[in-house]
Amino acid sequence: YPLDSSYAQRTTLIDLSTVCCFPVLILSLLFCPLERVAAQGCWTEVEHMPEGRYNAVSFSIGDYGYVLTGQSSGGTWRDEFFRYHAMTNSWTQLPDFPGTPRTGAVGFSINGKGYVGTGRDDDGNTSDFWEYDPQTEAWTQKADYPPGNFEAATGFSIGDKGYVGLGLSWASAQTVFWEYDPATDTWTQKADFPVGTGRYEAVGFSIGDKGYVGTGNHSGFTRTRDFWEYDPATDSWQQLADVPGPARSGAIGFSVSGVGYIGTGNQYSDFYSYDVSTNTWAEISDFGPGKRDDAVYFVLDDIAYVGSGYYLSTKWDWWQLDLPAIQNESPITGCDSVLFNGTFYSTSETISTIVPGAAENGCDSIYLQPIIISQSVESTDVQVACESYTWIDGVTYTSSNSTASFTYEGGAANGCDSIVTLGLTILEPALNTDFQTACGSYTWINGVTYTTSVSDVTFTFEGAASNGCDSIVTLDLTILEPSTGSDSQTACNSYTWIDGITYNESNTAATYTYEGGAANGCDSVVTLNLVINTVSDNTTLINGPSIVANNTAATAYQWLDCDAEMEVIPGALSSEFTPEVSGNYAVQLIENGCADTSDCVQFVVTDVIEHSLKGAMLVTPNPTRGDFSIRFDHFQKGLTIRLFAMTGQLLETWSFDQLDYAPLAIQQEAGMYLLEVQNNKGEQTLLPIIKVR
Repeated sequence: YPLDSSYAQRTTLIDLSTVCCFPVLILSLLFCPLERVAAQGCWTEVEHMPEGRYNAVSFSIGDYGYVLTGQSSGGTWRDEFFRYHAMTNSWTQLPDFPGTPRTGAVGFSINGKGYVGTGRDDDGNTSDFWEYDPQTEAWTQKADYPPGNFEAATGFSIGDKGYVGLGLSWASAQTVFWEYDPATDTWTQKADFPVGTGRYEAVGFSIGDKGYVGTGNHSGFTRTRDFWEYDPATDSWQQLADVPGPARSGAIGFSVSGVGYIGTGNQYSDFYSYDVSTNTWAEISDFGPGKRDDAVYFVLDDIAYVGSGYYLSTKWDWWQLDLPAIQNESPITGCDSVLFNGTFYSTSETISTIVPGAAENGCDSIYLQPIIISQSVESTDVQVACESYTWIDGVTYTSSNSTASFTYEGGAANGCDSIVTLGLTILEPALNTDFQTACGSYTWINGVTYTTSVSDVTFTFEGAASNGCDSIVTLDLTILEPSTGSDSQTACNSYTWIDGITYNESNTAATYTYEGGAANGCDSVVTLNLVINTVSDNTTLINGPSIVANNTAATAYQWLDCDAEMEVIPGALSSEFTPEVSGNYAVQLIENGCADTSDCVQFVVTDVIEHSLKGAMLVTPNPTRGDFSIRFDHFQKGLTIRLFAMTGQLLETWSFDQLDYAPLAIQQEAGMYLLEVQNNKGEQTLLPIIKVR
């Protein structure tokens, strides 16, 4: 059926478990209440069981459903065992259950085998547990249910484990809960059902890896409608949304394709579906034939089969729950909004069109038109830039901006527009001034050496500011000059200056720097202007009976007695001094303001022992250190000079033909000797001479 405005109506996305059919006016066993306004599924009667019963137990393996035990009319416990085949819509009676006839047992299937146990027989509650193998059609008794004798318990399987709990034990509602492992035939106690008053005749089923328990009676025969989830992974219970409708016990519960269903019980006929993903319930079509209590079910190939039970009498009829036929139309897609059948849609949803009785099974057909609205993708391009930023729109921004936008048509991953809003923060560079004062010159961070003051030179540290921008530094430089001066000094002989050097000559080139010694903090550079004055000559000579100072430029003379600790000799103030007694003498001279003292000389006042030579004769120096000379005032001929020890021993003889000057030397040790000088006329002079060390 095409979608048509005469059928279309806007609804939210529907859960297939929540749809029912409109009544179809045909003579078939379809029960769809006339007051329904939405498709909810239909109940179709299938082949009835060979006999009626209630409080039976059931399970399914492969293509077969199995029903056994329970009560028949008159309250007789039963042990008959029946198998239903959906493909042939037929029942087959199998060999009886080997345990005692009973009612109120639990059953489930694991890995192709059925499990049945507990219940009530003629002796009361039971605890035995049995395994059925359809391959051999044989029953094997397994480990008893550990808590003991129970009836009206709840059981289901999750994966390769079975779970049994709650129920009545000798008329007392219980909370115990146990896990059964067929691989080891062992039971393990799990967390008790969290309602302390216990529970019996509750429904139980599994969806995925979790179990679900709800409704039933607790102590005092009070019916309930609470609903709980059990997680084997954490061994914990969690309460979920209550089951709608009246509180009840003796209901049935099962799951089909991941959806839970609970209905009937206490002579009610209403049915509800449960959505695990949303923890919500929705009412579906009432159980086909009407009210029912203590019915049983099994699920084959995702179709639920419900039957037997009790209402006014023991029932043997069975019904299958047919869900509506679903026709999924091709999605209509658009960006932000689409126009469909004259209506704008801005959010995704599914438009359902219900065609009553159009499905092959006589139920409704539902045509689902998905409207898929993709939204334009909005994003913000957060940018932080220094001073300016050129964005994808080609505009260069110099200030912060949070309003500019740019659209990439069809640029989003979903095919819609991608709308980008600029989130721009413009940061400014850091501006700083480097104040510097230097003496003479300064080399800055740019490597340039400046010798004059500047205030307009800049240097940029790229990205060095705290905000990540450049740091621009301006140089404000003041160049100061060092102070200069001269130190004029006049000294005698030598001068030790501030530089620690002793100068022996005049100097005008030496400098000394006092670092930071100027008033402006720069260096103070001092130049030496040194004049060194000296006594030009401080020597003396013995000239006959006198000692003579050789320096004629001196302005003052003072003779000193070396043997009297340099005592001043009164009146001896000229350049020549004639000692009256033998001794050691020196002269102090003043020249250019400087004073100097000659070396002490030994002077021996000697009297000439004999003197017959004509003319004057000078022997100098006397005393002598070895070398001495004899000077005559005129030439002497045939001259013989002899040196005698004081003992009279002849030591040296010198002969000359003619001379007026004779340089001689005493080679002997220090001491006093006699010197004899004789010419060819027999004239002679004899005088002492002293040699000193």
